[in-house]
Amino acid sequence: MISEGIKEARLSTADILDISFKKGFLSRNAKIEVRTRSLHALNGIPNNEGVLSLKVQARDIEKARDAVAKIQLEMNTSAAEALPTHTSLFDNSEDETQKLEDR
Repeated sequence: MISEGIKEARLSTADILDISFKKGFLSRNAKIEVRTRSLHALNGIPNNEGVLSLKVQARDIEKARDAVAKIQLEMNTSAAEALPTHTSLFDNSEDETQKLEDR
């Protein structure tokens, strides 16, 4: 693959399905892989079957790992907040229920 230089693209965490850090052999070939919820989010960005791979230089491995962990935490936090509230199956509403009379 021929590099086309530096490109800037922005993805919101809502567009990201998952993100992972892959450490290469002997601190080489490390990369960040991003999968999006739709291919539309990667429109105009080189990707391989919907996976965006970002090469990481050896000097930036720790920063890349920390960035991925921070994004994963943010995604997990926002997903937990988006869950509906749980309603109890055993609440006090039966206290008001009256027994049926036998006929």
